Amino acid sequence: MNFLAQVMATAGEAEMLDLKSRIVDTEKKVSSLDTEVKKYLESNYARFAVLLQENHLMIKAKDLISEVDNLKTRITSQVKKELNESAEEVNTLTTKLKETDTCLSIVKQLLDIDDMIKSVEENQNNNGYLEAAKKFKALNDLLLTNELVQNLAVYKSLINYVTSLQDKFLNDSLQVWNNFITWDEIELSETSKKLTLTINNHDSKSDVILVLLYYDYLDYEMKLLSKKLFENLFEPVIKYKTNLKINLNEGISSISLEYKEQLLVKSESFNCVEIVNKLMEIFDVLFTSLDVFIDEDETFVNKLGELLETDFCVCFIENCLYEAIPTKKEDLSSFNEISDKVTEFNQFLKDNGFIKPSNDSMVEYVKNVDNLFIAKTCQAYLLAARKIFDKNLHDMVQVTNVQTNEGNPNDSDLMLCENILQRPSCYISQSVKELMQLIRNGLNEIQKNDNNSGVELFYTVRNIVSLYCDLMPLKHSTLLKSIPQQAALFYNNCMYLAHELALLGIECTALLQQEVVFTFVDFIEPLRSLGNNVFNSQIEGQKEQLLEILESSGVSRLAEYTEFPSSIEKSLSQCLRQLNLLQSVWQNILPVNVYCKTIGMLCNCVIEKLIDSVLALIDISMDTANQLTNVFTTILNKMPALFPDSKEVYRHVKRWSKFSELFKVLNGGLKDIDDRWADGKGPLAQEFTADQVKHLIRALFQATDRRSALLSRIK
Repeated sequence: MNFLAQVMATAGEAEMLDLKSRIVDTEKKVSSLDTEVKKYLESNYARFAVLLQENHLMIKAKDLISEVDNLKTRITSQVKKELNESAEEVNTLTTKLKETDTCLSIVKQLLDIDDMIKSVEENQNNNGYLEAAKKFKALNDLLLTNELVQNLAVYKSLINYVTSLQDKFLNDSLQVWNNFITWDEIELSETSKKLTLTINNHDSKSDVILVLLYYDYLDYEMKLLSKKLFENLFEPVIKYKTNLKINLNEGISSISLEYKEQLLVKSESFNCVEIVNKLMEIFDVLFTSLDVFIDEDETFVNKLGELLETDFCVCFIENCLYEAIPTKKEDLSSFNEISDKVTEFNQFLKDNGFIKPSNDSMVEYVKNVDNLFIAKTCQAYLLAARKIFDKNLHDMVQVTNVQTNEGNPNDSDLMLCENILQRPSCYISQSVKELMQLIRNGLNEIQKNDNNSGVELFYTVRNIVSLYCDLMPLKHSTLLKSIPQQAALFYNNCMYLAHELALLGIECTALLQQEVVFTFVDFIEPLRSLGNNVFNSQIEGQKEQLLEILESSGVSRLAEYTEFPSSIEKSLSQCLRQLNLLQSVWQNILPVNVYCKTIGMLCNCVIEKLIDSVLALIDISMDTANQLTNVFTTILNKMPALFPDSKEVYRHVKRWSKFSELFKVLNGGLKDIDDRWADGKGPLAQEFTADQVKHLIRALFQATDRRSALLSRIK
C-alpha cells in the first residue's frame, strides 16, 4: 500500500468515526427535543392553557433538521466511497438516522400544528375571519389525516382543544354577524309598533358572510333574516299605513318603520304608488348594504331573493295591486300611473338581482287590468251583498204606495192593489233596501262597460239574488223560527224583492244590445215561496202554542168535570194575550190585508177548538152554560179589537158567525133557538146542521114537551 492509499484509508476511518459520533449525538438531541415538545404540548393543550409565545422549540427543531440533512449527505458520500468496504456499518447508521428523522418529522408536525393554532388566533384577533377559517380547515385536515400524529398520546388533547377553539371561533363569527344586522322592536300600543333595522357596514362583513358559507351556516341565517325582513318590513309596508324613516350614516344604515295594524284597504289613505316608493327606498338600503359576493356568480342579494321572491310577489299582488284595481269604469284611466310605477319597480328588483330576469308576475298582473277590473267589480258586489246578508233584520224602514190616499190611509191597505206596479204599505228591513240599491248600482254599471263585461256583471247581480234565497234562511234561521217580528219582516223582504225584480228585467234589456235575456222573472216565484214558507212556519208555530194552551186548560174534557174548571178562563185569557202580542209586532209591519188574514187564521183556530169542544159535550148544565157564556163574552168583546176595523173579524175569522150563534144558543132559551132556526132559513141554520142543533138542545135542556116539539120541527 502506498502512502496515498494509507492516507485515504485513515481519512475514511476518521469520517466513519465522526459520523457515528454525530448520529449518536443527534439521536440524543432529537430524543431530548421530542420529550420537550411533548411536555410543551401537554402543558398547553391537555390543560388548555395559554400558548407560549417563545419559538425556541421551533428553532431547535430546525437546527436538528439541518443537522440530519447534513448527516444524510455525508452518509451518502461515504457510502459511495466505501460501498464495498463498510456497507453493513453504513446501513446500520442509515437506519438509525431514518428513525431519528421520523421522530424529528413528528416533532416538526407538532410544532407546525402549534404554529397554525397561534396563526388562527392572530387572524381572528385582526378580523381576518376568512383566513382563520381556511387555516382551521388545514389544521383539521392535518390532524385527521396524519396517522403518526394520531398515534401520539397528546393527540386527543390536541383534537379537543382545536375543536373547542373552532367552536368558539364559529360562535364569535355568528355574534359578529348578529352585530352587523340588528332589530329593535318597540310596542307603542296594543296595535302600534315601531321597528328599526340597523346594518353595520363593517369591513369584515364580507369575510364573516363567507365564513358562514364556509361552515354551511349561511343558509340558516339567511332564512331567519328573510323571514324577519318579510314580516317586519315588507309586509307591514304593503298592508298597513306606515311612517318610514331611513338614516344613512358613515358605516351604519338604519330603517325605522312605525305602523298600526289596521289594513290599508279599510282606510282612505291607500296609495299604491306611495307603497312602491317606500319599498324601493327600503330595497335601495338593503342592496347597498348587503352587496357581497358569496361566490363568483352569486351575491348575497341573489340568495336573499331566492328565499323571498315568491312570498314577496304574492303578498304585493294580493295586498297592494289587487286593492289598487278600481271597481268603477271611470277610475280605470288613473291606473296607468300605477302600471308605470310597478313596471319601474319590477325592473329595479331585476337589475339588483332580487328577482329572476324571467319573473314578470307583477307587470303581467297590472297589464291584465281590464279583466281584473270586471272580476274585482263582480267580487266587490258579491262581498257587499254578503255583508248586507249578515245585518240584523229588525232594523226597519217603511215603504209605501206610489200613490197614497190622504183621506183614509187605510183604504189602500184594505184593497188589493188595482195597479200591479204598486206595492202595499209595510215595513221591510233596512238591509233589504240596501240590497236592492246594490242590485240597481250593479245594473247601472252595466251601461258603462262593454257587452261582455256587462253580461258578467248582470249574472253577478243574479247570483246576488240567488245567494239571498239560499243563505238568508240559514243565516237567520233561529230568529226566523223563534221571533214573530223577524218572520214577518222576512216575508215582507221577500215580497218587496219579488215586486222590485219584476220590473228590473225590462230596464236591463234596454241597456245592452245582446242576444241575452236580461230578466229576473224566474226569481219572483222562488222569492214569494220562500217568504210564504218562512212566515207560514211561524204561523203554524203560533197555532201549536195556542192549541197547546187550550188543551192544557181542560176545555176538551168538560164532561169529566163536575164543576166548570177555572183553568179554562185563565187559558183563554192567555190565548188573548198571545194574540195581542202578535198584534203589537205584526199590525204595523205587515201589509194590512196580510195582517188581517194572518191574525184571523189564528183567531179562527181558537174559535174552532172551542166550538168543537162544546159540540162534543153530551150534557151541559146550566152552570156550565153560564160559565161558557161568560168566557165567550170576553172573546166576543176582545177578539174584534185585534183588527184595524172590528167588522173585519167576520171576513177573516171563518167561524166567527158560528161562534156567535153558539154563544146565543148557550145564552138563550128554546124559543130563541126556534126563532134563529126559522124552519132552516135563519142564521142558526146557516152555521149549524140540524143534527148539531138537536144535539145542543138535548145537552142544554131537559126532556119536555116543548123540547120534543122543537126537535121535531128541526129537520
